[in-house]
Amino acid sequence: MIKVIQIIDDKTIGGINTVVRHLDNIFGNGSSIILKTISYSNTADDTTNYRNLLNHHFLNSRSFFKFIFKLRKCSTRNDILILHGFTPLIAFGILGTTYKTIFINHGVLGTGRKLKRYEIIKNFLLYFFINFFADTIVNVSAFSMNKFIDTYSVDPDRCKVIYNSTDFRQKELVFRKSDNIVLGYHGRFVHFKRVDRLIKVSHRLNRYYKSSVHIVGSGPLRDYYFELCRNLGVDLTVHDYTDTVQEEIAKFDFEIIPSNEENFGISVLEAILSGKITFVFSDGGGCTEIFGSNFNWYVCKSIDEAAEKILSLYNNFKDEDEKQFCSLQEYILERYSMKVMKDEYSKIIRSLI
Repeated sequence: MIKVIQIIDDKTIGGINTVVRHLDNIFGNGSSIILKTISYSNTADDTTNYRNLLNHHFLNSRSFFKFIFKLRKCSTRNDILILHGFTPLIAFGILGTTYKTIFINHGVLGTGRKLKRYEIIKNFLLYFFINFFADTIVNVSAFSMNKFIDTYSVDPDRCKVIYNSTDFRQKELVFRKSDNIVLGYHGRFVHFKRVDRLIKVSHRLNRYYKSSVHIVGSGPLRDYYFELCRNLGVDLTVHDYTDTVQEEIAKFDFEIIPSNEENFGISVLEAILSGKITFVFSDGGGCTEIFGSNFNWYVCKSIDEAAEKILSLYNNFKDEDEKQFCSLQEYILERYSMKVMKDEYSKIIRSLI
């Protein structure tokens, strides 16, 4: 029996949160591989975002030393340690307590923006930790792996790509031609997500038909999106992210994941399996990998191209278009299934023992 512990900051949201839950679901009740999740906080707040996980432990302490003691006590009882991202307090606090360490690269620090001063120091510490202490680096896409290798001078032989998955149930494509073309997006409202491009696609469509934007999520750019929509004359609806996000996605006519330098893009999988024709941009990093070579029609080079493709479907939706999308759904279910994710992580874990 192999014992595994994954450690996550309790405040973490977004795609990392999803991967933590998937690993818990895959291995939480395992027999040969037993995984437990530790979420941590250095505040006195005893609430946790991970309360419903199968095998979850919540650690919190206002004292630095008590916190590290609790964490080391938990981690010494496990064979494998999985770190989601890099927190210096945790990474160096558990050195010497576990047999092997897997570092999951969810993205290079500061993607899409300038690094803050403390982040420059954090980047240096990450370089030190990755190159001298982490045993294996798992990357969520080939794009994220290549960027990580270039940024931190990591030996490629220590890196592995394991794609994320989704537990969304497949829904049939329902193409509707209404008086209002609703373009949707669900995810974080941060710079590299480039939701402004989605809004500008809607602005282009407004030259021919009524179009509006419906976004689901949260983040620091919420007010900016409202301002941009006001300036461009685009109607905007915003909903906070919920566990029933598929019900909100059902209200979209098309979904656009307009990110640039996205490390993977779980939202792309979710949108496609929700039965929504989904477009990404060619500078979308891991988002473009999802489609492979057979479905790159859904990858757009520009805002104008995205608008043109949506108009072509809206004006003349054919049986061939439906068949292509159904083939894409089957491709997603096969390549990015929970079973594939489980098999790949199992190989990595067993290779370290």
